[in-house]
Amino acid sequence: MLVQTKEKITFSGEKLCTYNCTFIIQTPCCMKGNFGKYAKGLLATAILCIPFLLLAQQNTFQVLMQAAKHDSDKVNVITNYCFDVVESNPDTVVLLCKEALPLAKKIRDSAHLARVYQNLGIAYDIKDKLDSCLFFLTASRSVYKRMGLPVKESFVVNDMAIAYHYRGIYELALRRHYEALALREPGNDKKLLSQSYNNIGVLYRVKKDYSNAVQFFHQSLELKKAIKDTQGIINTYLNIGSCFQYSKNYDSAYYYANATEALARQADKPDDVTGAICNKGTALKGLKKLTAAEPLLQQALNAARSNNNTSIVLTCTQGLGDIYFEQQQFAKALEIYKQGAAIASAGGRWKEQLATFYENIANCFASLQQYNEAFTYSKYYKNLRDTLLNEENSRHINEMNALYETDQKQKQILQLNDDVTRGNMANERSIKERNYLLLSSLLLLVLLVVIVISYRNSRKKTQQLNEQNAVIEKALADKEVLLKEIHHRVKNNMQIVSSILDLQSVSSKDAQAAEAMREGKNRVQSMALIHQNLYQHDNLKGINARDYIGQLLIHLQDSYNIPAVSVKISTAIDDLNIDLDTMIPIGLMMNELITNVFKYAVPNTPNPELDIALQQKENILYLKVKDNGPGFADTEDVKITKSFGLKMVRAFAQKLKASLNVENSNGALVELFITKYKIT
Repeated sequence: MLVQTKEKITFSGEKLCTYNCTFIIQTPCCMKGNFGKYAKGLLATAILCIPFLLLAQQNTFQVLMQAAKHDSDKVNVITNYCFDVVESNPDTVVLLCKEALPLAKKIRDSAHLARVYQNLGIAYDIKDKLDSCLFFLTASRSVYKRMGLPVKESFVVNDMAIAYHYRGIYELALRRHYEALALREPGNDKKLLSQSYNNIGVLYRVKKDYSNAVQFFHQSLELKKAIKDTQGIINTYLNIGSCFQYSKNYDSAYYYANATEALARQADKPDDVTGAICNKGTALKGLKKLTAAEPLLQQALNAARSNNNTSIVLTCTQGLGDIYFEQQQFAKALEIYKQGAAIASAGGRWKEQLATFYENIANCFASLQQYNEAFTYSKYYKNLRDTLLNEENSRHINEMNALYETDQKQKQILQLNDDVTRGNMANERSIKERNYLLLSSLLLLVLLVVIVISYRNSRKKTQQLNEQNAVIEKALADKEVLLKEIHHRVKNNMQIVSSILDLQSVSSKDAQAAEAMREGKNRVQSMALIHQNLYQHDNLKGINARDYIGQLLIHLQDSYNIPAVSVKISTAIDDLNIDLDTMIPIGLMMNELITNVFKYAVPNTPNPELDIALQQKENILYLKVKDNGPGFADTEDVKITKSFGLKMVRAFAQKLKASLNVENSNGALVELFITKYKIT
């Protein structure tokens, strides 16, 4: 446990946002006003003054609105007022901004329109409505992009990152901070760049990627030194030291804590001095220099108590308890651990620390041979740890869902803003987006494996390797469940589309249109069967060809009302597991070819027969569909026909680099010799 900084980040014009990076909690506390600048000693006075300040602001706002003669003046007054009160009164900001929107659009003032959208986004963020927040922030970003104002756009992107960070969606928050950095780099504003580097470092630290975190904190530090930002340098020293503390590099952690103390004393920053002393004591404890660590932690504890700094109080209490426990002063350690537990339990944000105190108290009781009390606190610890684990699992699930759905939602938001939604293409776009999400999830799995391999290589102890392997196996199992759920949902959506087409074909009075819809339904169903096979079997990479073709035959027979006994069907299908990218075009081609047999050959043949083959021969995948019907009228004409079904067969044959043979041989015969395929 150690003390870290609350790094201030300028965004949303001249607003200040404060990240709360206190150890163990690791969640951002976004304060979208200037409140974070004031000293803690003035907190009570500030709270008492807030109603009077708000009343004064409201009176000033009413006077300015009455004096505004033009729509542009009214919009300017509203945006400035909303900017000032969005923290304390987001509901009012929403109402005022909705009044300002039509005015800004009427006078075609893009700058004010972007600010109105941005204020709405921030207000909805404070109201904990993420979808609305992102909708309006995206609208604001689009306006700034069209105006060619990358710095203004970077502030809006930062707002998006804050919204994601606050909700524990760290990957998307990191992406947005990278986007903000890219927007700021051409302007070479050292202050803004240092803030972006710091933001990225904070995200990497939360994700426990301490190497990258230190790298970005150092980049931030160099820029802060160049602009002589003393407070920023102190904050970054604390951030770098925290990374070394987390990674158990206590020598480096002590070095940066010492540097922080020296600079904080020079700048007359007593709170930072206290934090630095606390971190020095924690680092010395990690180095097993208990005698040197104890007075530093006691000194920091006394100062933190006088300043009501709970974070430092808990850190020092934990450190002193650990020292006494190491020295086998179990009764003394027990007393101070209980003090820490009482403080941690009084606030809702210290659950991690409280769990640690419970565990330590149980150990002390066990060492004192008071086993009933030890059992009681062990039970407290286990219950609280289970609660924290459930919360973390929920955060992981929410983050994964957000990652899967972000691209789709962003595209939908942009389409709504630009008024270019195309209703007839909605189903096709949805299918494509789900495919993109599937590919993205596979890439994430590959990335996870690479990270795990690198992590395992850095470990030397066998026990640590085994523990990491267990974590990896659980993560892979969770992602396999997620992949199956995706395939299940895709199959269900396709089934809905198929049912809609079926209902429409039944109600259609145009026979040709009804037939076209039935063919479309069968094509959708052929793809739905593929996704059904994926989520019903353990192999998520491939589809069993024999099972799939059997199901496809049953479906098409039902679709065309052909009894199983009325057609002699012969199959020669190898037991192959075929890759998804290969199986989809094969399934669609077989759907077309078998449909042709049931439509044209079966009704016109006394004893209809259907012969199907799918076999692997050396480096060729051989596909055959043959019937004993009247055959093709002209095989050369078939090869150039403009029929949609046969055009699809030719297109997929080209995709799979297959040679297509169409001839009459006691009936119609279609053969494909596929060279581009993958067996899993």
